[in-house]
Amino acid sequence: MLIARAMDPLVSDGGADDAVQEAFIELAKRGQPPDDPVAWMARIIRNRLLMWRRGRQRRRERENDYARMTWLVHRDDSVAIDIDPRQLTDALRTMPDDQRQVIVMRWWGDMTFRQIAGVLGQSRSRTHRQYQHGIAHLRTLLALETQREPSRCIR
Repeated sequence: MLIARAMDPLVSDGGADDAVQEAFIELAKRGQPPDDPVAWMARIIRNRLLMWRRGRQRRRERENDYARMTWLVHRDDSVAIDIDPRQLTDALRTMPDDQRQVIVMRWWGDMTFRQIAGVLGQSRSRTHRQYQHGIAHLRTLLALETQREPSRCIR
């Protein structure tokens, strides 16, 4: 555990614990024990932590890119809104689960309302209503009417 925590001190939510557990699972799956079990475990732990760190970084970059898009702009507006990704993430966390899931699948998954409805087991019209309510909720939470700035319009 000390080695795992030293490799990635920024890992939160028990990431070091998870990496160690996964290394032990990999060790249990092996037929033969490695020549140097400690070094082998350290390598497995390090690889898991690096993989998770890269994944977090990619996710942050995607969220930042999408936050700059014009998802929350009314169709008749010709300006985009620069949204702080952390504010957007915090706002999404406060939303009802059904609305948040529809918005995340639509934005980050590029799914159609038909696809989302299939995943959630509901009608396409209900899915669209949840999306519209969620967008209105986000506009309110982020107080977008007061933050408008000219920018490039993506969608």
